[in-house]
Amino acid sequence: MNRISLTLDAGCFARGYDRLLEQDYVRQQTTPLITKTNELDDLTAKNSKEIKDVDQRAQAGIQGVQTKAPKSIRKLWLPASRLTKPRPGQQRTQRLTR
Repeated sequence: MNRISLTLDAGCFARGYDRLLEQDYVRQQTTPLITKTNELDDLTAKNSKEIKDVDQRAQAGIQGVQTKAPKSIRKLWLPASRLTKPRPGQQRTQRLTR
């Protein structure tokens, strides 16, 4: 009877030891993957922040151009409209050339 219990105890110990080895092996194999995943998560967060920053600056630039464009267009058209409209007291003269 003692032999059977010793054999069973040894078998249980071996199974328990195998499980410990399995856990260490799995931990050893998964640690680099977890580390790399965390690095990629950090890089993704950094890239997302930079993309949002660039987008905000681009939107601010576009809004600035949109507010300045009508003023610039008015400045361009104002001299042209002065050329086509006669000044008060002056008549438009046309040169006829052959």
